[in-house]
Amino acid sequence: MSNNKSSHIWGVVVVVIVLVLVLGAWVFARAQQKAFDSKFDQTVTYHIDPDSDKTLDERGYSVTALKMNQETGIYSWCETLKYSGTLDKSVDTKYDTTNEVAIVKDLKETDTNPRVEHQVVYKLNREAISKNKENYPQNAECVTGNKRESYIYSTCKGWNTESVRFVKHHYIIHIPENSDPANYK
Repeated sequence: MSNNKSSHIWGVVVVVIVLVLVLGAWVFARAQQKAFDSKFDQTVTYHIDPDSDKTLDERGYSVTALKMNQETGIYSWCETLKYSGTLDKSVDTKYDTTNEVAIVKDLKETDTNPRVEHQVVYKLNREAISKNKENYPQNAECVTGNKRESYIYSTCKGWNTESVRFVKHHYIIHIPENSDPANYK
């Protein structure tokens, strides 16, 4: 009987030790990730034109067929591309938390078309950029993820560490001062 009791105690001790080790490993991994995340300390914002190129124009670009539904978080419009036709754009802010839309009523009544500013926001890890320059200088500033996240920066290759982190797409929709956003349906 005491041998059976002793084996139960040892079983409980082993389970407690395993739980402590697993919990410790999880806490350690979480602390490591937090430390790495804190190194992304510089925010940069780029203005993007309809052709997905960087632009210095902070006024945005003229769009047509603007539709806004603030309740559902769906915004859509038609953009004119520089070289070939038009592009229908749709932005979902309800289910895609990396999209953000602001509506600004700042256009004069004479402006017939709304304007859209498209900004892409990133955070930089300057320490990782420096280390990457030693290993693979052509790809020192790189992002992990898909095409949507690597709008401006290339995707990390080889031994490079993630040095740029995509934060969000920010759209500013400019409409005439006297207009009501609810009329754009």
